[in-house]
Amino acid sequence: MKQTDLRVGIIATGWIAEKAALTIQHMEGVTCHAVASRSFEKAKAFAQQWGIPNAYGSYSELITAPDIDLIYVGTPHSHHYDVTMEAIQHGKPCLVEKAFMANYEQSLAIVNAAREKKVFLAEAIWTRYQPIVQTIRDIISEGRLGDLRLLTASIGYSMGDKPRIMRADLCGGALLDLGVYGINFVRMFSDAKIERIESQCMKSDTGMDLTNTISFNMAGGIMANIQSSACCVNDNQGTICGTEGYLIVDNINNLRRGD
Repeated sequence: MKQTDLRVGIIATGWIAEKAALTIQHMEGVTCHAVASRSFEKAKAFAQQWGIPNAYGSYSELITAPDIDLIYVGTPHSHHYDVTMEAIQHGKPCLVEKAFMANYEQSLAIVNAAREKKVFLAEAIWTRYQPIVQTIRDIISEGRLGDLRLLTASIGYSMGDKPRIMRADLCGGALLDLGVYGINFVRMFSDAKIERIESQCMKSDTGMDLTNTISFNMAGGIMANIQSSACCVNDNQGTICGTEGYLIVDNINNLRRGD
């Protein structure tokens, strides 16, 4: 590790944390310096698997470690608030896995705390940072689609009885796990004020939303329709429609330029 490397600490050891560790291995100027779990045994095993030099048996130990420059919060989103707030109060920059927080109140409190402490804070929703996003924005800003009138976004996977979908204590449901990609798609390409929201959902026996439909009425005569489901397969497409043309985007949670 170079002394100038950005030293990242990963909180949690699940599937998404593995993706973060793998990504960091392929980045220049960034090193995965530590990992934390509520179980030291899990943290140690994760550290050995990914060649991470430090393992901690509590989140607080990593947060207070002086040699961590950025914390990646990879817990279920039901636990994002407490971990992120503790990190911000210790002046640690945070990259928080999507969904950012469980609700609006938590999001507002976290953002306000980061501003007060002057600490970097971002949501790790990778589609927003893919290069094709700027290409699409350029097409829109150049007027090639005319005036925007309608955006649609659909995403669906048959996810069975995964606990993160079915359990209320993990903030389950399709909206926070998948629907955020549809909302993000719309807001990446139109920042028009949302004037009205209508939505419906079908729930599981455990009370979690499994399929959602959401409509935004937006300023400037723009409308958005968003669908998400954790119990059926979808084409995962998005469309951006204007008065002069339309654009179809394949796979709204992994936007890529075609070959």
